[in-house]
Amino acid sequence: MIMIQVNRYVNVRHRDFAITQLIMLLCWRRLQRLNSNAAIQIVRYILPSDC
Repeated sequence: MIMIQVNRYVNVRHRDFAITQLIMLLCWRRLQRLNSNAAIQIVRYILPSDC
């Protein structure tokens, strides 16, 4: 039972990370254009800390 829950958690995190990667690819040029501390903070906030 615990293993199933852990597996689901890992799958959700992996899917979220993949979605985040897509967002990053789409927004990368905009972030480079901004090139500001705010953009860096946003990226750090969006990205999962345990990737």
